[in-house]
Amino acid sequence: MMRCKNFLYIVYIHLVVLFEISLTESIFSVEEQVAILPCNAAAASLKPNTKTTLLRWFHNRYPKPAYTLDVRSIDQQTADFIWSDLGARHFPSSDYEGRLYLEVSSEIPALRIDPVQFDDKGQYTCQVDFKFNRSISSSIDLHVVVPPKGVVIRDLKDRKVEGVIGPFNLGETLIITCEALGGHPIPTLSWSGTFDNSSATYHLDITNTTSSLIMPSLKRSDQWTHFTCTAWNSPLTLPKSTTVTVEINLPPLDVKMIKNFKEPLVAGNTVTFVCKSFGSHPRAHIRWCLDGLTMLSKDIVTDNGNMTTSYYQRLINSRDDGKELECIVTNPNIPNFILKQTYTMTVRYKPEILVSIQNASLNSVAEGKDIILSCNIRSNLHISKVDWTYDNNKVSNSSHVRIKDNYLIIRDIKKKDAGNYTCEATNSEGSSSAMIQVKVEYAPVCQSIEISAKHSDEHNKDSANVTCNLSANPRNVTFYWMTRNSSSNHTWSTDRDSYTLVKLNESVVELFCWGRNEVGLQNSACSWTYEGQMNSYRDIDAIFIVSFVAILCFVLFLISCRKIYQRKKKETVVESKEVIGLKEGCGQMLNNCVKSRTLPESEFLTDLLPSKHSKEAIRSRYVSTNPKELKFEMREANAETSLLLQREKNDIPRRIRSSQF
Repeated sequence: MMRCKNFLYIVYIHLVVLFEISLTESIFSVEEQVAILPCNAAAASLKPNTKTTLLRWFHNRYPKPAYTLDVRSIDQQTADFIWSDLGARHFPSSDYEGRLYLEVSSEIPALRIDPVQFDDKGQYTCQVDFKFNRSISSSIDLHVVVPPKGVVIRDLKDRKVEGVIGPFNLGETLIITCEALGGHPIPTLSWSGTFDNSSATYHLDITNTTSSLIMPSLKRSDQWTHFTCTAWNSPLTLPKSTTVTVEINLPPLDVKMIKNFKEPLVAGNTVTFVCKSFGSHPRAHIRWCLDGLTMLSKDIVTDNGNMTTSYYQRLINSRDDGKELECIVTNPNIPNFILKQTYTMTVRYKPEILVSIQNASLNSVAEGKDIILSCNIRSNLHISKVDWTYDNNKVSNSSHVRIKDNYLIIRDIKKKDAGNYTCEATNSEGSSSAMIQVKVEYAPVCQSIEISAKHSDEHNKDSANVTCNLSANPRNVTFYWMTRNSSSNHTWSTDRDSYTLVKLNESVVELFCWGRNEVGLQNSACSWTYEGQMNSYRDIDAIFIVSFVAILCFVLFLISCRKIYQRKKKETVVESKEVIGLKEGCGQMLNNCVKSRTLPESEFLTDLLPSKHSKEAIRSRYVSTNPKELKFEMREANAETSLLLQREKNDIPRRIRSSQF
């Protein structure tokens, strides 16, 4: 086999020498890789009786040899001449910085460039010189392929983009440009990907170095589409490529409120409202509004972000009846786009009640007036029953109280009518009630007089601390005090409810107290009577005191019965007159008249009596001890007249009642 191969080489060399043809071939190599250039002319050195002297490589860029092999010192008489003989001398050019090597392992030597550079391209000529024959040469064109360093994609603003680009809006035109970085020969650019190729157009620039892809109208189906640009310039190299993915803003396709609750709604129940939206990118924002007010909610994203579910939980109350609950869906990247669904709430609830006093303020009313309690009921269901209670007792119609519709009317209200009034209403959902406290304002009323201390001092003066207990509303009371003994009367007013009574050897002292507030003057005064020295009974046994009081009461009872009997025997027609508004001092004057058992002959008393009475014949005696009244019985001939005088400070006397009986 080797002999056949050698024979063919010899024939080839002979043909070259015979026709003096210089053969040229092309070799392609990739930059930074190895380029091997065989010297075909060296085949002639295998011819017998041929003595080779030099083998030189020339590059068309340099006049000097790129590589020289000197074999003149080798004995070539033997038939086993090889290029790898150790006696040969090698002279590589320094221009290649040690990148040139001569491959002599085979019968035909070859120049190896490792690594090859782009500037190494060009024509290389291998020339073989003989001692006795003409030189033979062969040429090789070296083509160095430089692969592109990379590929970039740019947007309309010539910005480099990679990965996910956008977001774009639906209907927007997508224009991206691909550019290969370097490369020789100029790389070929191509587009591929998952997009609809039929809707895309391409544009190659005049220099063939960039390629633009145009998508005239992005559709929903173009979401997450891949666009790949590939650069390729030789079968010896691998293509370079880069890929971008398109992101598109997508509006929600639909919104739906899920009704997973019973209708109508019932006040007091907790209901969870559910709203779903799908088809939005980025994920939809769901907002709940109740009558225009934004409510807090919880969102859950499912289906890879394509569907958004929002939950709104609410404790239903009666005020929700008729309100509109809206589920509003928006895309944060798409202004002025809204999808919403509205639900009108129908709520069943127990009656809601508010009780008020129509003709009074602050729930307070003066004694003797009429009041109207109003039961204001709010309900969207039929009211089957309305009841009123007073301090938990059911109220019924009477001469004093009347119930009409939702009103409770109390006429001539009294102190005893103060308290809590409750209105209760019932519908199909149940019963509710509301209470109001009614306060009745009234003039002072006597409760008691308390003696908190009794003692005698070193001067033998008896004294007692007296407290006047009055019931009144309002409580700001002005107190009036009056003391009366055998010699004089004394009246004064104060804001204090206690008084220290000091007595000097009088056997009997009468003390009266009464009050006035904003409502009026007390009708009946409180009274207390002191008899005898206070200290004289301090050490008496309690049993003796009780016995003494019992005997005294019995004696007084007998005396009273005797007087009543005598009075009935003498009873005749009596004319009664009442006068109120006596000036200060009038009471004292009349009191003196009482003590003396006669009435003064004065114009004042004459005006108070009927004209038929003769003032010379009038006799009187004191009857009443009420501090507001001075009552006398006056005797004229065989008739008795009862005169009732009532005093109010700073008023003038006037006749208020006159009757014959």
